[in-house]
Amino acid sequence: EFRRVLFRSFWLLDTDPFVGSPRPILPHVAYIGGHAVRKNKPLSNDLQEYFDTAQNGVIVVSFGTIGTYIPKVVADKFLSTFEKLTQKILWNFHNPFNQTVPENVKLMNWLPQRDALAHPKTKLFITHCGSYSRYEAIHSGVPMIGMPFNADQFRNCADIKLKGLGECYTMAKFVVPDLVATIRKIIGNTSYADRKSVV
Repeated sequence: EFRRVLFRSFWLLDTDPFVGSPRPILPHVAYIGGHAVRKNKPLSNDLQEYFDTAQNGVIVVSFGTIGTYIPKVVADKFLSTFEKLTQKILWNFHNPFNQTVPENVKLMNWLPQRDALAHPKTKLFITHCGSYSRYEAIHSGVPMIGMPFNADQFRNCADIKLKGLGECYTMAKFVVPDLVATIRKIIGNTSYADRKSVV
């Protein structure tokens, strides 16, 4: 039964050879990576104003559902990183530890990720490298810093770096000065965003 399904079915793979790594496939397989990226919608009035008044741009930070519960020591390092930047930070994080948040950081329990990434003032996306998140960033021409947690996220992050679309970090091990330097390098180097037109 399994062999009949395997070889007589037509398979649609949610991946893209131009974004991921090359691999052999059979004739009954087709790539449809990025098909679920919807058209962006207008931001709410408050978020639109937040972006419009960002003189140095906005960095969007989201690690999916699990990422809203990162350990306090990691959240502290992110906050220390963000306060050293001139960009505004839009972070999908509910701050369960009641930490002091820098003035340039806006926390949201949920954020319209697709719509925020599509805004022209978005300079960088810090992400867990979930498949949809990766395609949304590529579709919007936004470079990434990946911090994967599990499963396919590690391969997704490696592909991002291989294609010149961003850099990879380990969330448990990153140090603040290094991450600050990488953020500034990516934002100041248009080659990362320009790679989107090549991919």
